[in-house]
Amino acid sequence: MRKLISALCAAAILTCLGLTACGSQPGAALTVNGSADIDSEIFTYFLNNELYKNPDGYDSDAVSACTLDCLAYMTVNSECASLGIRLNGTEKAECSLETNALWRLYSGYLTQIGVSKDSFFKIKQYEYLKEALRFALYDRGGYREIPDNDLKAYFNANYAGIKYYYESLYTVLSPETLASMTQSQRDDYAVSVSAANERYDTFTKLATLVNSGQFTIDEAYMAATGDVNEGVSVSTTVVGTDSTNFSAEFIDAVCSQYEGTTFIVTNADRSYIYFVERVGLFDEGDGLFNDYREECLIKYSESFLTNEINTRSAGFKAVRHTDAVDECIRRVRSVDRSKYGFRADLGIR
Repeated sequence: MRKLISALCAAAILTCLGLTACGSQPGAALTVNGSADIDSEIFTYFLNNELYKNPDGYDSDAVSACTLDCLAYMTVNSECASLGIRLNGTEKAECSLETNALWRLYSGYLTQIGVSKDSFFKIKQYEYLKEALRFALYDRGGYREIPDNDLKAYFNANYAGIKYYYESLYTVLSPETLASMTQSQRDDYAVSVSAANERYDTFTKLATLVNSGQFTIDEAYMAATGDVNEGVSVSTTVVGTDSTNFSAEFIDAVCSQYEGTTFIVTNADRSYIYFVERVGLFDEGDGLFNDYREECLIKYSESFLTNEINTRSAGFKAVRHTDAVDECIRRVRSVDRSKYGFRADLGIR
């Protein structure tokens, strides 16, 4: 009886995920292990992403890569089913909200290439399940738990702690704009540039005072801004070497400084200023690490998770159905993507 119930549950899961637990079905693009089909809509979604990673590449290469994507999709869903991993209420709600928001943006295009909202929702569920599998495997108490000491070492090697204050000093105008201005307007602009240089000099002197131990960076901030309220301090955060929250120039400047050093980061025009102190990531215990532990776990475990999925996917035998695959290619290739004005991939993590 238990085996029968398990088989029925597995069949229900496969159907829910866009897979069919039986022989090849009409319209299926891929049959795996002779018993489960991946329908054309799911196949098309992954094919679309692969085609537009290299729009001038060979269709056959995109189909091969898409097949691997589909096998990863099946692997994650199968592993989650076997391990009893399900999305909790919060994750389900977030998945639904994200699906609805993205569908509003991309529904026109997705419908054109033959992907329905139901199939798009299954893809988003897969993405959330993949993250749930990651944490089930590698988080504290997981099947392959990554020790916090390893994550701390990764954090220390790939992040820098900073205290910083940002101030926009003036707006840089192009030569063409300056040429179109009256002399009075140009004079006003020159005054703003001069004031910005004076402001830069002020912060440079304050950085020297902080580095000599005469001021803390918080005291320097109060001296520069006149904000002397009790408890005032500059922002504390971390900068990842691959962070997208700061420019590459800013990250390089931060990483080139020693801990305990206060410095200025600006551009050639000195139109803005970052007043920065490099601080130790563990100066205040594990506070910063705890804030970024989940991010570190995701990045640190990515290669492990990819290898795990690829290893298990390699055990599947996939048979593509040529007519259905050709139709998927035709539909994706027939749509003029440029008129939709969005990025090549549609949100696969």
